Amino acid sequence: MLAAALVAFLPALVQAQLSSSWEYAINGNLQWQKVSSSGNYLLATDQALVALDQESGQEIWSNSNLTGYAESEIREMAGSPLFVAQKENRIRILNPFSGEVLFDTEAAGIGTLETNTFLPKSNGLFVSGTAADGEQPRMIMVDIASGNTRWEIAEDFGRIISVNELDANSMIFTTLFTVYRLNTKTGELIWKQATSADAAAMQDNPLGAVLQGMAEEMTADMNFVIRYFQDTEKGVFIIVAEKEIPMESQDGKVTYTYKNTYTPFNLETGERLWNTTVELDGKIGDLAFYKEGFIALPDDGKRTAINYYTFASPEGQWGKKGRGTKIKGGVYNHLTYPNGILLISRSGDDSYLDFLKPEMGEMAFEKPVKIKGQVVQTIESAKGIAYLTTAEFNILDITTGETLLDKAIETSPALTKLDSKTLFAYNTKGRTVVKVDIDGATASEIYADKIKLEGKEEVTGLELTENGILLSSDQNLVMLNKDGSLLYQAYHPAPRESGLKRALLYAQAARAAYISTASYMASGVMQAASAEVSEEDAVSGAVVGGLGVAYEELGDQAGDFAKKSFQQAQARFKATAQARDFAVMLTEQDKENKLAKVSKANGEIQATVNLGKEKDPKYAIDEVTGRIFVDANGKVVCYELTK
Repeated sequence: MLAAALVAFLPALVQAQLSSSWEYAINGNLQWQKVSSSGNYLLATDQALVALDQESGQEIWSNSNLTGYAESEIREMAGSPLFVAQKENRIRILNPFSGEVLFDTEAAGIGTLETNTFLPKSNGLFVSGTAADGEQPRMIMVDIASGNTRWEIAEDFGRIISVNELDANSMIFTTLFTVYRLNTKTGELIWKQATSADAAAMQDNPLGAVLQGMAEEMTADMNFVIRYFQDTEKGVFIIVAEKEIPMESQDGKVTYTYKNTYTPFNLETGERLWNTTVELDGKIGDLAFYKEGFIALPDDGKRTAINYYTFASPEGQWGKKGRGTKIKGGVYNHLTYPNGILLISRSGDDSYLDFLKPEMGEMAFEKPVKIKGQVVQTIESAKGIAYLTTAEFNILDITTGETLLDKAIETSPALTKLDSKTLFAYNTKGRTVVKVDIDGATASEIYADKIKLEGKEEVTGLELTENGILLSSDQNLVMLNKDGSLLYQAYHPAPRESGLKRALLYAQAARAAYISTASYMASGVMQAASAEVSEEDAVSGAVVGGLGVAYEELGDQAGDFAKKSFQQAQARFKATAQARDFAVMLTEQDKENKLAKVSKANGEIQATVNLGKEKDPKYAIDEVTGRIFVDANGKVVCYELTK
């Protein structure tokens, strides 16, 4: 077995060069090429920005007005596959399917773009900003299908902080002092309402406009956080606003405290349901709708007061004198169960699990369960709730608050894989592989020897294949049987130039984001918590955020662009769901850089694509479709790894 395992350390003597699928003759000099997280393939020349069909290599569109952009200056717009092209202060927003410029700040006379939001249900692009002369605020709605402006409003609505689409015909946007509902087809004002009683009093004052203007100016450089929570069945929405309060100490150091306010509204009329606003300590955390009201779950650091409010009254319902129930840490997520609500909170680097009995406003556990990392996924167990965080895995008994595994398994989402009710995990502390019976709440090591990778690499991925359990890193593969025996270990050294890996890491992160997002959705749980991330990890966030519209059943009311985006996202999710019997690695052979297709079955290189000796070759990869695009003497050549 050892001999079989070591064989894979040696490069295969004969490796086939992948045959090309198509070629595209470039008009001009290639500057860069890339595949967006949504799957749109762009290449930039000194003559035009071009989009190609990945499958055929046919030109979809070419725009000669979009030249001179660096790769970093053209990006996907958050919340959609739309592209944003930005050079200095000029911003242009592009339709990725046609190449049409839907909005241009220069053409529109916008000096500062403040808001740009894709509205999938109404097939619209909502933008707002300040005119180039710095005086007149503007709001514009662009029809994505035609590229025409539906309507434009030159009015000072104030600083727009949040935009939320309700249906195919209306949207709600919130400013510091007012919440508005507009018809997205016509721009007609359906209703407007002050965000709070204090804001209403200011508006009723004869000097209201002056006072609001002064307040806007004073807070221009301040960060405001506003969250929008909606319960369509009850016909209500809640605006939660967070404000930061600087506190200067005697030694001159500035610290900050936070307050968050809650205001419920009638969704249909915009009427405020209370005559006052509830203010709680801390940042905005989470909110749970419950019966005829809601549970405020703020984040006040080490100790937080949570409370229940009905839509009929701003009086707190829990705790002494209605002041709420104290819990450990600040809440950042929750899960609702028939007998209560699992609260997930944090304080500093630590997270906690606690179980709320909302009927009584009390916590079920004697003390919260301290966990490492932030909760990413939960799985129902016959004995409680299995939870996976960014740092560990365990199973919680929600009746007692006890964790059921003797020791938490130190791992992460990328290092675990669920097979029905069996979890396989790589334990980063012991460098071993563990098998967990979710319903039985038992864990056992199936490979107790320490996994040691070549090139000083650490295991970064785990997956289940037909042959067993595959552990991987950038340049290593290790295959185990499900009984724990070692099948092989392979190592393919990488080129020294780290910049060569950038496109490959981007592509791998994008594919991983689709896989993990689909996994979390299937489990009916939570999205990954935000954190400081590397460049390639940020791609995952872009994919999840950018395809948010695809997770919604838009139905017949969705516009054509939204439908096309949804279909594109569905196809990419389907592609990532299919098992893949190879990995892609960057290697160096005969002093040339090559992208290698490596067999997961035996760890050997099956075929390569030569990138030459350049330190920064202009190649692009779509790990979702398994295609490689290489710059080759005035043309782009496509290779398909799946063939």
